[in-house]
Amino acid sequence: MAPQQSERKTYTTGSVKTGMTMTEKILARASEKQQLNPGDNVWVNVDILMTHDVCGPGSIGIFKKEFGEKAKVWDREKIVIIPDHYIFTSDERANRNVDILRDFCGEQNIKYFYDIKDLSNFKV
Repeated sequence: MAPQQSERKTYTTGSVKTGMTMTEKILARASEKQQLNPGDNVWVNVDILMTHDVCGPGSIGIFKKEFGEKAKVWDREKIVIIPDHYIFTSDERANRNVDILRDFCGEQNIKYFYDIKDLSNFKV
């Protein structure tokens, strides 16, 4: 009698054994691909997306380029945005990054946007 074969795809069972790193296995599973190689670009299904004031503006730019200026995020409660790198600076470009986050979170009604507007309690 032949062994019973699983009807589930290998990338959903976690049984991908193709010499990938743990990160590649996680990304392969999230992108529903059996194999990933270094340098591959993939779209993945994420549980939670987190970004901040350094990477956020670029990610927002790609989101709007790929999906359109009026596109909506898949779930406003599964996105966390935290401005925490550029909050103590008077640099206009750095402040612009935080403004981009604020605008995007307002447009998308992001639930978990941890804005810091009052710096009076912070000591440097």
